[in-house]
Order: sequence, then C-alpha cells, then structure tokens
Amino acid sequence: MNGDEVLKTLKWITIGVVLAMLTAAAVTGSLGDDSADNNKLEIKQTVLERTRTGLRDVPDNRGLLPVAEDDLAQDTVSLTDTFTVTNGENNPVTVEFSANAAMYTAENVLDHIVVVTNTGNYKGYIRTWFAFEMGDLTEDEFKASVLLNQNFTDWSWDEFEYDVEIDGERYAVVCAGYEGELEPGHTTEPNLLQVLLRSDESSEIVQRLDGNNDGNYEIRAFSRAISDNEAWSSIHCPWNLE
Repeated sequence: MNGDEVLKTLKWITIGVVLAMLTAAAVTGSLGDDSADNNKLEIKQTVLERTRTGLRDVPDNRGLLPVAEDDLAQDTVSLTDTFTVTNGENNPVTVEFSANAAMYTAENVLDHIVVVTNTGNYKGYIRTWFAFEMGDLTEDEFKASVLLNQNFTDWSWDEFEYDVEIDGERYAVVCAGYEGELEPGHTTEPNLLQVLLRSDESSEIVQRLDGNNDGNYEIRAFSRAISDNEAWSSIHCPWNLE
C-alpha cells in the first residue's frame, strides 16, 4: 500500500514592517489498496474551512493575520455540511459530515479542518502525518510562534519531532492516529482544526520561518490506511521517519 503526500503552501506576504499574512492553496490527496478478494481500502483527505453558510474546500489565497488575543478562548461549534469527494475510479462520493469541535474564537485564526473519508468497501485504521516548516527557528521559538488547534478526543497524537530534514529543509513533524476503525462510506472527525500565528512575534521570526526564502510557508500532510491495526510497525513512515 502506498500513500499520497499533500503539500500545503502558505505564502507569506509582508504587511508594513511587523505583520505578515498567510495565504493557502487547497489540495486533497487519496490512496488505495486493491486485494485479490476485491476488498478495497481507499481514503480521501479533505481540508475545509467555515463560511457563513457551511463548510467549503480551502480556497487559494486565504489570509491569516497574527492573532491579537493573549488568552485564547474556545467555543464548541457544530461543523455540519454535505460535500463531494472522488473515489479511485474518479466517481463522485457524497459525504454527509457532522462533528462538534472546540474552535478558537479570536479573529484571524485560520480554519484548517482536515478530515479523511473511506471511499472504499473495506474498513481500516487511519494515520495522518503533518510536517510544518521550521525555517531556522529553534524548537522553543517554533513552539512559541506557530500554534495548532488539534482534536485530542478522536485522534491520538504523538510527540512532535523537530529538525526533521525533508527535501533539504527543516520541519516539525507530528503523527495523528484515528481512534478505532473507519467504516466504508464514513468520514473521520477532524484531526487538525486551526492554525494560528502569535501576534507578539516579530517580523524577524516570520521571515526566519521561511527556511528556503521562497516566500512560502509549507505544511505537508501524509495520510495512510491499513486493515490491521497491529501492522503499523511494518509500515514505512513518510519522509524517512523511524
């Protein structure tokens, strides 16, 4: 079984001297597994954001300004909508999605609602790896600058691994595993919910996050599904991780 890597690119646009803006491009990924008995375990990853009328795929050129609140408050909101993904045969699959999530309420927090749909005909176990560009920040500087809203109820998260080299650049990497099996036709609760940039970070920190000086801030995601939850130890992790 193999997997597709999803590369999220968030472009930094300087605003004045201190502030910066992120823009993001929407990308989805899928992977599949065909077996001799016609069982197919196939997943599709979707990245969503909220609108006034529901949810939508993350569009290009979104903006995220640094969050102004020092004490970040959360509120439980209902994430409910119907959207369409495509399966391995490029046929549309309608997803009836509904989940409750604790979301930061401060202005300028970027919704980054990542879910996985089983578009195959066989149940499986799901893991998603995320890699966040570190630039030349230290571990402590990165943790103080880039904050995530993660779902710890339905997903179990490993500890972050810092200074992981991917394509010559430094990343902070973390893996999330879905609790329980994902049945055919079902969609997970979100693993990652929001990404935010602390408002008290300097423009120097913002620039140093861009490790290759290409004007982009990269977030990579790699989702994988297997039918036997005990077999993860024999599955190769992405990006040469152990």
